[in-house]
Amino acid sequence: NIDRAEQQQRAEYALSQLRLLYQSAATHLRFDRDVWGKQLYPILSLWSTLSQSPELDFSSLKLPDESLQPVPAFVELEHYKALCLVRDVSRDVAALVRV
Repeated sequence: NIDRAEQQQRAEYALSQLRLLYQSAATHLRFDRDVWGKQLYPILSLWSTLSQSPELDFSSLKLPDESLQPVPAFVELEHYKALCLVRDVSRDVAALVRV
């Protein structure tokens, strides 16, 4: 009986520890807007500053001329794709700021 009582006590202790662990994990999974905002603010602010460059004019974004030689055409296409990526990231960052 003593062994059984000890085993039951250990099982209850293990279950209580598992419950605490579960509750702790569940608290970390919750969305906390204030904590999230404080941690992301430096990155969002930096991106906003960097993307304000006049060289990043997305309104005149167009595919490069196909009549270029292969190497200049490759460079122009990579430049175009890089600007598209920056534009997409800027949109996503702006959406994050609105949250």
